[in-house]
Amino acid sequence: MSALLQISILPLQVREALSGGAGGTGDMEGKLKKQLPVRTQMVWYLLATVLILVAGGLRALDRGMYNSFWSVWLQLLRHMIHIGLLIGWMISIQSRILQRPVRRYLLAIGGMLSFWLFVRASKWMLFAHDSQMNRYCWYSYYIPMVLVPLLAGMLLPHIGQSERYRPGKRRRFWYIPAVALIGLVLTNDLHQLIFRFPDGIVFFQNRYTYQIGYFVIFAWCLLWGIYFVVGLLLKCRIPVRRPYQWLPVLVLVGAAALSVAYILRLFIFDIAAVDCLITVLLIESCIQCGLIRSNSSYKSLFHASSVAVQITDTEYHVCFSSGNAGSLREEERKRVAKGAMDISGYRFCCAAITNGYVFWIEDYTGLYRYRKELEEKGRQLSGANDLLRAELALQEKQLHIQEKNRLYDQVAKEIAPQLFQIDQLLKEKEEGKIQKTLARICVIGAYVKRRSNLLLLSENTAYLPAKELELCLRESLENLKLVGVSGFLDADCSGTFPAAVLVAAYDICESALERLLSELGALLLWLRATEEGQLLFRIQMDGDATRVDASWIACLPELVDCEMIQAEALYITVRWPKTGADLHERKDPVEGGDVHADDHTAVIR
Repeated sequence: MSALLQISILPLQVREALSGGAGGTGDMEGKLKKQLPVRTQMVWYLLATVLILVAGGLRALDRGMYNSFWSVWLQLLRHMIHIGLLIGWMISIQSRILQRPVRRYLLAIGGMLSFWLFVRASKWMLFAHDSQMNRYCWYSYYIPMVLVPLLAGMLLPHIGQSERYRPGKRRRFWYIPAVALIGLVLTNDLHQLIFRFPDGIVFFQNRYTYQIGYFVIFAWCLLWGIYFVVGLLLKCRIPVRRPYQWLPVLVLVGAAALSVAYILRLFIFDIAAVDCLITVLLIESCIQCGLIRSNSSYKSLFHASSVAVQITDTEYHVCFSSGNAGSLREEERKRVAKGAMDISGYRFCCAAITNGYVFWIEDYTGLYRYRKELEEKGRQLSGANDLLRAELALQEKQLHIQEKNRLYDQVAKEIAPQLFQIDQLLKEKEEGKIQKTLARICVIGAYVKRRSNLLLLSENTAYLPAKELELCLRESLENLKLVGVSGFLDADCSGTFPAAVLVAAYDICESALERLLSELGALLLWLRATEEGQLLFRIQMDGDATRVDASWIACLPELVDCEMIQAEALYITVRWPKTGADLHERKDPVEGGDVHADDHTAVIR
C-alpha cells in the first residue's frame, strides 16, 4: 500500500494537531502531548474519581440537612457533577470510537444514562416525595435500565465487522419484550407485578416489596450483560490473553453483587448513580482492554508504524517521525518538497498537508535489483540472439550453396550428352572442318543454353508459358543457319503448359536435329498452343526416319503423344494431350513452390 494512503488514515488527533493553527513545532507537539500520553489519561481518570467521591460526599451532607436551603444547592451540584461526567465521557466516545455503528450504540447508551440521571434529578428536586409524578419518575428509572443492556447486546455483532455490515433484521424483535417490560413497569399502579405497596400507593416511599416482574427485569439485565461481556471476549483478536482483559468480568460480577445487596437491603445507596457508574465503568474497561477498538495511543502507533514517515511544519522542522524514518537535512527536505528525489534505490517523496508537509520513503531497492538482473539477462539473451542470427545466416548461406550445387548438378546431368559431344568436337583438328565443327558446336550450345534455362524456370513452377518453347526453337533455328540449314518457324503460342511437356517437345526436336544434322538441308516447324490447354508441334525435315532413335517414345510424359511419318520428308508430330484424352484439372502451384517440372520428364537423346 502506498505510504501516502497510510498517512491518510493517521489517528484523528494527529491530523487535528497538524491542522490546528500555524503555531510552530512546539504548539503542534503540545497538542499531541495533551491528548496522547498515558499520564494525561491517568490525570483525567483521577479527576473523575475525585469528582465521584465529591458527589458521594455531597449526598452524605445532604441527607443530614432535611430540605434546607443548602440541601437544594448540594443536590443540584451533585446532579451537575454526575451529568457533567457522563457528558464528558460521551464526548470522549465520539472522538475515540472509529467504527460508526459501535459509536452510535455507545452514544445511545450514554443518552439513556443521561435520561436516567435527569429523571432522578427531577424526582428529587421538582416533585413532592409522595406525589404521583414522583412515583412515575421512579418508574421511569426502568426505561434505561431495560434498554441499556439491550443496546449493549445489539452493539456486539458489529465488533470486528466493517461499517457496511448489517446484522439480520430478526434481532429487532428483541425490542418487543423490552417495550413490554417497560410498559409493565409504567403500569405498575394497576397490577403491582413489579412493586407491591402494603401500606398503599400513597405511601410508596415508606414501604414496598419486589414482585415477580422485578426479578424478570433483573434477569433481563443480567443475561444481556453476560452476553455482552462473553461475546466481547470471544471476539477478541488480541493473540495473547492478558490478565487485565478479564477486568470487564470483574466489573459485571461486582455489579451483580451490588444489585443483590441492594435488593436484600444490605446496603442503601443511590441506585441510579451507582448503576450509571457501573455501566460506564464496564464499557470503559472493555475499551481499555481492547475488546472494543478505540482510536487511542496515537503517538506509539505512529512511532511503531512500518512506514518511514516524517511530518514537518511549514518551515520543514520535524514534528513527528516514525521509528524507521530516514534522516534528511532541512535543505534536502526543501528539495524533496519540490520534487521526488532518488538516492541509492530509495525515493524520498513529499505531499502538502494542512499547516505542514508529510515526507515518506519508498523502497525501490528490490525493483532496482530486479532491473539490473533483467538488464544482465537481456545482455545475455542479446549475445545469444546474435549468435543464433550468425548461425542462421551461415545455414542460409550453406543452403544457398547446396541449392546452387544441386541445380548445377541437375543441369549437368540433363545436358551431359551434349557437353560430351561438344568436348569431342573440340578435339577434332582436321584441316578444313574447323568452321563446320564450330558451327555444329554453336547449334548444340544453343540447345544447352535453352535447355538449362527451362530447367531453372521449372524449379519455381510446374507450368511455363508456351512462349518459352517458341523462344527455344527460334534460337536453335538461328544457329542452324551457321551449318547451312534453312529453317522456318510458324508459331502462335498463348497460355501455360506443364514444363515437362515443353521440355519433351524441345528434346524431341533436338534429338532429331542431332541425328540428321549432317544431311539436313531444310527445316520447317509449326507450333500451336492455345489458352484452352492444347499444344500441337509439327516438325518437317529432310532425312531418314530409320536414323532417328524412337526408343524415347515410351518415356514421354503422361498424355504426350508423338508420331513419326516417313514420306518425301520426315514428319514428327507432338500432341498434348493425346487425342481423346480429357484434360486434367490443374492448379498452378504458388510461385517458389517445391514442385519440380522434371518429375515425369524423360530426356530424349
